[in-house]
Amino acid sequence: MKKYEKAEENYYEQFIDYNKIDEISSDLFTKKIFKEIVIDGGNHASFADYGKQKGDGEATIIVDEQVGRTVEENIKYLDELKKLGVGGV
Repeated sequence: MKKYEKAEENYYEQFIDYNKIDEISSDLFTKKIFKEIVIDGGNHASFADYGKQKGDGEATIIVDEQVGRTVEENIKYLDELKKLGVGGV
C-alpha cells in the first residue's frame, strides 16, 4: 500500500506549482481576503453530505439547497479574488 501512496503522491506532484502556492498564500494574508459565509438553515453534516456528526445542529434546508448555495457563494468569492488580482485565480 505504501508503494501505491508514494506513486500517487509523485503523480500529483507534477501538477503542483509551489511558486503559485506561495504567491496565493501571501495574497491571502496581505490582502486580508478571508471571508466567512453563513448559509442559514445549513449545517456541517450537509456541507459535503458527511452525514450527521456530533455537534451538528438540525438543518432546516435540504442538502441539495445547501450544496447549491455553497457553489454559488464560492463562485462569487472566486470572482472577488480575481478582481483583487489574487495570484492564480
